[in-house]
Amino acid sequence: MADFTLSLRLTLKNEGHYSFNEIDRGGETYCGISRKSHPLWPGWQIIDTINAEERSSLDQVVVRKLSTHLDNFYYTEFWTRLHGDEIISQAVANVVFDIAVNMGISTSVKFLQRACNSLGTNLKASDLVIDGIIGDRTIERVNYLTTKVENLYVLVKMLLFQQGMRYMDIMDKDHSQRIFCRGWINRVKYNEQVI
Repeated sequence: MADFTLSLRLTLKNEGHYSFNEIDRGGETYCGISRKSHPLWPGWQIIDTINAEERSSLDQVVVRKLSTHLDNFYYTEFWTRLHGDEIISQAVANVVFDIAVNMGISTSVKFLQRACNSLGTNLKASDLVIDGIIGDRTIERVNYLTTKVENLYVLVKMLLFQQGMRYMDIMDKDHSQRIFCRGWINRVKYNEQVI
């Protein structure tokens, strides 16, 4: 089964530490956790004790205090809701988790369901419903398909392709978001995935 710690480590490489860019739709964030989306995250209480000018360079003591809150948050809010412990492929879990953290769980699961349907049979009745809800059928299909290395490779690439296209769509619709282009596109990578 996939390892949460590995997926989290890879995702946190894609996230900065503290950021408050007014153009960022998420607003104030710490390691990918948006205050706008997650105002009750306990780490905000720690961050609020620090002078606003000093938040971008948090010292190691503060970072250690925040790390427990980070792990618990990402495990509860993302990993368990994605049924990460039930996904056999670490590579698939890494990508699905990273997309969920950056774009939301529903979007990530829809990408996964679309990719599974594309790799599945031609029988429409056997297609997964693309509803963004990960259930037993989605997990079974992912685990079945990824028993073959050639399917695993293509499934991961299809997930990354959809992720990249979503970023392009966002930037096409709102040119102010182009400031995030390099960071977003650098996130769409295959080289760190474990096959």
